[in-house]
Amino acid sequence: SSPNEMHFFPSSMPHKPILNQNLFIILKKNKINTSCTGTGIVIFMISFKRKLLGVFPVSLFTYLNTTRISMLSWIRSFWRNNIKSWVEKWKHLKKVKAWINGLPEFTFSEPLPKHLLIVRTDDIGDYILFRPAFEAIRNSNRFSDWKITVIGNGVWKDLAMNMDERNVDQWIWLDKKSWFIDFDYRNSFFLNIRGLSPSCIWIPARTRHFFLEDTISLAFPGIRKISAGNDFSTYPTVLEQQFLQKLNYTTLSPKDNALHEWAFNLEACGLLIEDSVSARDSFEKTPTGKSKSALQVPFPNYIVLFPGASAGSKRWPPHHFAQFIKQIREKSDIPIVIAGSEGDTVLANEIIKLSGSQNEVSLLNYCGKTTLIELMDLIRMSDFLISNDTSAAHMAAIMGVPVFALANGNKFGRFFPYSPEFKNVSAFYPAKTIPFNFKGRYKMNQIKPSDIAQAYFNLVKGKVENHLK
Repeated sequence: SSPNEMHFFPSSMPHKPILNQNLFIILKKNKINTSCTGTGIVIFMISFKRKLLGVFPVSLFTYLNTTRISMLSWIRSFWRNNIKSWVEKWKHLKKVKAWINGLPEFTFSEPLPKHLLIVRTDDIGDYILFRPAFEAIRNSNRFSDWKITVIGNGVWKDLAMNMDERNVDQWIWLDKKSWFIDFDYRNSFFLNIRGLSPSCIWIPARTRHFFLEDTISLAFPGIRKISAGNDFSTYPTVLEQQFLQKLNYTTLSPKDNALHEWAFNLEACGLLIEDSVSARDSFEKTPTGKSKSALQVPFPNYIVLFPGASAGSKRWPPHHFAQFIKQIREKSDIPIVIAGSEGDTVLANEIIKLSGSQNEVSLLNYCGKTTLIELMDLIRMSDFLISNDTSAAHMAAIMGVPVFALANGNKFGRFFPYSPEFKNVSAFYPAKTIPFNFKGRYKMNQIKPSDIAQAYFNLVKGKVENHLK
């Protein structure tokens, strides 16, 4: 084709011949070149030299309207299928270049003997699923006399200091938000960790990130770096691949990729300490917590609802939570506590309003009123939890509290459902069959409140404390 031609590839059109004789005649009369691919998709080649109105006569627009071909829909499809990915790759490459150019130069520093640095900067749920490894490392023959330092995400600081303080010698807390947006914060953080001088660095995250764990590792050139694997991340640019080669990771990763995150962490830990770590034993040893909180709940028995989530696509709609409450109230007077962060208060208020329970004393809103430690206590002392795919559901799982986890299917199998040994955990999805580590999201509103209510009644049937009417 010539440089002054525009090419349209309407991939949203039906994959069948649609260029009938009438349209062909209209196009030919107006001297518009046409061709048809093997799948029947029409390609319009329109000369820039012709005026737009002359190219698209009224008769052609009328034909397009009568055949219900939406040009707006086609334009969106063309952007999504042909341009958007290219723009995103260009923006990503630009970001990588700026990130690398902003990093300071690092030189080799003599390591201290027997000093293990663990970099674990992901979220609360990831910490909960990983934390038995801290005790296993501390008690192992290989690292029992080593200094253990952890670079962790500050959002789970309170939990770690309450549950794992005895297993770690030094904690360094990262503010992830500042790390990504504040150049001065990154440089000061680098200055802070450069004096650590570890003899070995371990990055146990299953999904490692260029802008986070890999960048932190760069601060320690010449030091042995062990990674638990990077099976689910990609480094699409040459710059990232060259950066990765400088780090020279040693990979100690479980052979079986289709593992739940709990089992993956324990196997990865076993490879590091050169000893087996039993998932069952670790589950039994996980403390339910000697609480430092003074949380008081005015009911001896209650269930907890956790309607919040990090993304809207992971949230069961407030209307569905409200319908669940209504159906529970038809057969049970069990007290209900709605929990979450301060940002979840709006969700909780909407649920209470939609359920018609504004004046009900046995329905409490605790959103924004608990610390992480208090939230763990609230769940630990409850009879039952219904939660979206969040850290709250993982808290219940490891503490043996019955939990219904509602999930959209993304990363299926890595976080939910749990393995059969966790008999207290049930997961509900909008679809029946989902492949492992699914990279999509089903609509949460497809999980029916009636199914969750019936599953709850089946669970509590026959129990003395079930509060059934």
